[in-house]
Amino acid sequence: MSNPHHAKIMVVDDEQTTREISAVMLGANGYQVCTFDNCVDALQRLVEDPYDAVLINLHMSGMQKYEFLRAVSDLPLETPPVRLGMADRMMSGAVALHPELGLRQVVWKPFKGSELRRAVKEALLARNTLPET
Repeated sequence: MSNPHHAKIMVVDDEQTTREISAVMLGANGYQVCTFDNCVDALQRLVEDPYDAVLINLHMSGMQKYEFLRAVSDLPLETPPVRLGMADRMMSGAVALHPELGLRQVVWKPFKGSELRRAVKEALLARNTLPET
């Protein structure tokens, strides 16, 4: 992926407002954004259609987030998506990064558009999917 306007970002969050705001913030930067309210549907889509990055709420109910991240790691994809977590700033002490699952960064809620876009761009650049500008 050499053009940021073609990077596909998946947002997985059970909070509709967060999904919508994230889609608008990232879409304004030229990303193609698809949102899901649960891990099961998101994982099924990843099997059918690869994404460049997955942004997941680490405090969602339902399928365990870390099971989802492990399943994403295990997908037979040539280039797995980069994985970023979202979590409430008040819960920062209860969130651990899991590099073995591809989770290397957390975006703290509530976040500003610039924070979200910067985190996604840095993650994509680290994976060499965007040219530096």
